[in-house]
Amino acid sequence: MDFVCCKRLIISMKSGGKQIEIEIINQSNKGLSGARNAALRNIRGTYVMFLDSDDILPPNTIKVMLDAAYKENIDILQGSWYSFNEEKRENTILKDIDLDSKNVYISGYPWGKIFKYSVLKNFQFPEGLWFEDTPISFMIAALPVRIATVKNIIYGYRLNPEGITAKAKYSNKSIDSYWITEQCLEDFPLFDLQYDQRAYEYFLRQTLMNACRICNQPRKVREAVFVMESYLKHKYFEELRTQNPKMKKLEKAIEKRRFIQFELLKLHI
Repeated sequence: MDFVCCKRLIISMKSGGKQIEIEIINQSNKGLSGARNAALRNIRGTYVMFLDSDDILPPNTIKVMLDAAYKENIDILQGSWYSFNEEKRENTILKDIDLDSKNVYISGYPWGKIFKYSVLKNFQFPEGLWFEDTPISFMIAALPVRIATVKNIIYGYRLNPEGITAKAKYSNKSIDSYWITEQCLEDFPLFDLQYDQRAYEYFLRQTLMNACRICNQPRKVREAVFVMESYLKHKYFEELRTQNPKMKKLEKAIEKRRFIQFELLKLHI
């Protein structure tokens, strides 16, 4: 069979005495988001896990994650991970299962987690834009779901000097960080998400992330993004105030559209 000519290939195999099927979807290159979206449109499982093409899944990852998720009926489970390149390896170890979703730490990336498909059933990653992981982290911050972590290292994240993260600050595409933020907020009703305190606190942190990503853009560009973020604050979170003391001055700068104050504050938060 010529795989290149096939849109789908189903492989049957035995594992642990059980018959399992692996479905491979072949499509033209649509980037990371296009590949993830194709999988989400065709999924038939209870849980979803994302693996980037240059990263590593250690042995027993799936078993460790599914055992913990099914045991506690967890919606989103984050495992520990290590970051690596040819010169170094650094571990990020999380606490073992913690169902306090207000305090539990999870990264903003899709990798290193399993999600209940019911959480992602209407979700699509933005295609053609950089920082395509932002919507899923925004959604996690706003959803009333059961989130937990395991201390087991279940993912190896490759540090890529040619990746978007490394190159973003020097590209005009860094402005995509703002456009995705705007799109996330517009899409809240599609997922029955509320413009509540949790979403607002995440939005404030996202303004800092956006500022970091566009820090090498001309001042006019940075200021334009800041003004548009101020508009988003008034449009979606007019009545809300941050509960984080460290963010109060930043919040005031956004409310009053004090760009210079914002530029100085972002250096110290």
